[in-house]
Amino acid sequence: MLNILLFCYYINMNELLLKFIKSNFNKPGSALDLGCGAGDDINNLKHLGWDTEGVNLPEVDLNFFYKSKKKFDLIYSNYVLQFIKNKDEFLKTCYNNLKKGGYLFISTFDKSDKVLKNTFEKQDLFDIFNKYFINIKIEKTKIKDNHEPIGSHNHIVLVLTARK
Repeated sequence: MLNILLFCYYINMNELLLKFIKSNFNKPGSALDLGCGAGDDINNLKHLGWDTEGVNLPEVDLNFFYKSKKKFDLIYSNYVLQFIKNKDEFLKTCYNNLKKGGYLFISTFDKSDKVLKNTFEKQDLFDIFNKYFINIKIEKTKIKDNHEPIGSHNHIVLVLTARK
């Protein structure tokens, strides 16, 4: 029964983020979602015992530095980076809100994605985040998207993970 309940929580959660959390954290911590949208990931993490905070566009413009009242074990941002014009301010936001040794998780669209513009290559991401972070890993993967108006289709995404 517990597995069914946990599955229900995860239905709307970013599967790549969930996999990353399961493999890197032994217990719940604190997480900041930059560009949280409807808050699905935040709510799911709360159900797992995490202390979460989320900021969303346009209420908080991530082209400008954002400072939370606390530091976090994990900062993540799903499919927001391609909309950020001032990458340096976004980097400062990530770096200054993350605890020393904390993790960064960024997912964005790969240059080969046929649906979206303002996308990245692996080297682009590395060059951006290498200024502040260590242990950078970037993986390319395919995800299924069921959002309207296009209907069911696939995206090619890049997932960057790093540490402070």
